[in-house]
Amino acid sequence: MKQTLRDILHLEGFKNCKVIAGENGLGRLVQTASLMEVPDILPFVEANTLLITTLYPIASEKGKMATLIPALNNKQVAGICIKPMRYIDEIPQTMLDQAKELMFPIIELPPDANLSSYVNVVLSSVLDEQINQLKYRDQVHRSMVNLLLTGADIQSLTRKLAEITKKNITLMDREYQNICSVVFREQTSSWETITGAHGRRIEISSVQEPCILFPIQAGMNLFGYLFLEDCSSQDENVYMAVEQAAMLLATVFFRNDVDLMHHRIFKDSFLRGLLLGNVTSPSEITQKSEAYNVSFVFPMYVLILCLTDCEENQKHHFYNRLLNEQWLERQMRTLTGHRRGIHIVFCEDALIVLTRSHNEIPIEKLANKLKQEIDKYMSYNGRLGLGISLTMEGPEQIHRGYRQALSMLTIGYYIYQKSYVSSYSQNRIYELIERVADKELLRGYVNDKLGKILEYDQKNHTNLMETMKALIDTNFNYKKTAKMLFLHYNTVRYRAKKIQELGISFEQGQKLAEVVFAYNIYLWLMAVEESR
Repeated sequence: MKQTLRDILHLEGFKNCKVIAGENGLGRLVQTASLMEVPDILPFVEANTLLITTLYPIASEKGKMATLIPALNNKQVAGICIKPMRYIDEIPQTMLDQAKELMFPIIELPPDANLSSYVNVVLSSVLDEQINQLKYRDQVHRSMVNLLLTGADIQSLTRKLAEITKKNITLMDREYQNICSVVFREQTSSWETITGAHGRRIEISSVQEPCILFPIQAGMNLFGYLFLEDCSSQDENVYMAVEQAAMLLATVFFRNDVDLMHHRIFKDSFLRGLLLGNVTSPSEITQKSEAYNVSFVFPMYVLILCLTDCEENQKHHFYNRLLNEQWLERQMRTLTGHRRGIHIVFCEDALIVLTRSHNEIPIEKLANKLKQEIDKYMSYNGRLGLGISLTMEGPEQIHRGYRQALSMLTIGYYIYQKSYVSSYSQNRIYELIERVADKELLRGYVNDKLGKILEYDQKNHTNLMETMKALIDTNFNYKKTAKMLFLHYNTVRYRAKKIQELGISFEQGQKLAEVVFAYNIYLWLMAVEESR
């Protein structure tokens, strides 16, 4: 702990000294002591120095006597010890008045004082304190390194720090979420470790000093924080112990991150295997679920997030922002109200979320809320699509759910002009289409009803299919269709006429219903093809 001038005056060697001015400044730090042996002392004196003198070098120069105290105060000198009666009869009143105003301590030494001995007393005390600090640092380092070498976890290291500093400590992650708290229980006179959400909840915005909030980091990697109340960085021993602990905790966090990365690689591979239909054996699913700590809490859904119509680097930046610091996982936990049964994996250029729904909120509403949170969290170029499967009742249905969500993602891309949420349950017509086993029958039906338009689009590089869909959606209102497709009204009229020339009737009735049905089959077939 750094020594103040007040501490120095309590030493045996200073027992016959008295403060005659500037007593309010006795809290100044003292790191060294020096004799004033030359008139021009200012260039040589350092901050936090206790100056010891008879004033002999300037005793005959009233001008220098009058400016000495303000000049020393500007240099942040700790104070001045003056031995009068040798070269000056008394300490000038001007100096005393200046010292009182500036709270700069003046200590009067006894007439028989040996100035060198006072310097030695200060230097010995400062050196002893530095040695004690080094011993304390070494003791802290050894005790915590020994714990680390025996494989101690972050909770054990945090507890050890609490015992060393005798302070209640909270260890938080980079988002200020509680990892563990170590508190002293008066009734049992012992330290107790409380992990997770049961620990002390720290509201950083309302924390009052004195306190220490120390980052745990290695290079550019921030892992979390150590929080100690009722102490400050001025308490050098405590701060030193926290600094040592933070360095060792960073080592454990880094080691855990490496282990977690290896674990996640295998876990993600397992999840991709389920999604892509490569893992189907019930025994293999059970075995790998236990090995990789993957808990499925059915009923569940597959939710796919995919950013399109943008550069690849922008897409990767978008996905990384959602995955970094587990932002997406935390949002899903908040929105669903569940901590278990939520898994996120990158697969086929999209983020796949295996999730439970909220007990009272439909999955479609939840997905729309998620999209709103993403829009608030970050800006992005392109279109964000969210595809949602039907409910899955077991792991063997995950592959089917993935295909459903993927088809909704693709169909939504063609149906909607902007970012969208597309759910299988709200497009039940696709469920009926999916149940048709004979896919050639479906293709034949599309070709029979829409073949001429598809052939015309392919041959002329046009998009009459899009125009026809917009006309159907607007109940054949040309003005609304033009606005929807950002086209001129006459362009829409021309395209509508061309569609009719190719055999499509716009009159309400069964023929139009068959065209609409064929268009939905066409979208579903395209989605299935693209998902493969």
